[in-house]
Amino acid sequence: MVVFLPPCVPEIVNAYSTIPLLPEVHTSVLHDFNIGSFARFLRPEHVLSIQERLDFHGLSQLDIRIRLDDENKKGPFVIIDETTAKSHAVWYVVSTEECKVMTEYYPPVTYPQEEFPLWHLHIFTQTLPYEYGELNGGDISIADLVQEPGTPYDPHDPQEPPHGSQDWDKKGEWEHQLPEPLVIASPGEWEWSDDPKLRREVNPYQFEPDPPAVVQLTDSAAKEAGLLAAWHGYFKGKPQAGQPVEMRQKFDWDSPKWPWDGVVSGNTMKVTTARRPGRIIQTSCRTTRRAPSILRTKGYGPERQKSSNVTAAR
Repeated sequence: MVVFLPPCVPEIVNAYSTIPLLPEVHTSVLHDFNIGSFARFLRPEHVLSIQERLDFHGLSQLDIRIRLDDENKKGPFVIIDETTAKSHAVWYVVSTEECKVMTEYYPPVTYPQEEFPLWHLHIFTQTLPYEYGELNGGDISIADLVQEPGTPYDPHDPQEPPHGSQDWDKKGEWEHQLPEPLVIASPGEWEWSDDPKLRREVNPYQFEPDPPAVVQLTDSAAKEAGLLAAWHGYFKGKPQAGQPVEMRQKFDWDSPKWPWDGVVSGNTMKVTTARRPGRIIQTSCRTTRRAPSILRTKGYGPERQKSSNVTAAR
């Protein structure tokens, strides 16, 4: 039986509402966020915590930013407002410190009555988990997402349509973004190869020597676990028969092991892409989770190339 190793503890994304939050809106926001975070695969990098603060109702986003700073809650947060129910979009608000840094480097439109320009992003809720990760640990800033070329950022811009899209339940668009779980396979559930071509394929950037071997689940073991077999570098020499092997594999988007229960899978609203022509959602990033599979791009994967010297573990 394939054993899944525990995932990393997800980061909590705090969300507040400027209006009384109806149960159906609360549920809709969580559903959209869970679609974008791939929560059905039980390994989200981010989870949304919606907090009902009656004292925030009717306040501006800037006032909420200042009040949270006074409470020593200085991190970014999300705002649900009166447009969220219809638009399926929320506002991502950066820290005060980042607001000041962005203002220094990218002078925005300012309003005398406001303490400082608030930098925030109107974003489809399904896209929020991805961009939250990019903005907090990636190599982009909010200025990359909200500033039109040659035009100063305006904090009062309604940012319509919102950034991102609502198609994160579409396999063909986002399957490559799925996390790759770490699993332990028992003898008989894995196979290995020392084919030089396969060893090079799993090490495309060559930051270190090619692994001495590659391993993957057998097709039957992968199917039973809700995974797709894919070659993974094995750096501990050559795997020994009769021993368990640790490896990363790929989730099977269509497997009944990962039902859509608890999330909305049939969003019928029109897909709207970002209005910012200079910004394309990246499909090649710096983490394992975000990087597209080099094996898939080279023709491996569900209909992957079979090496002539593949050995099944017994």
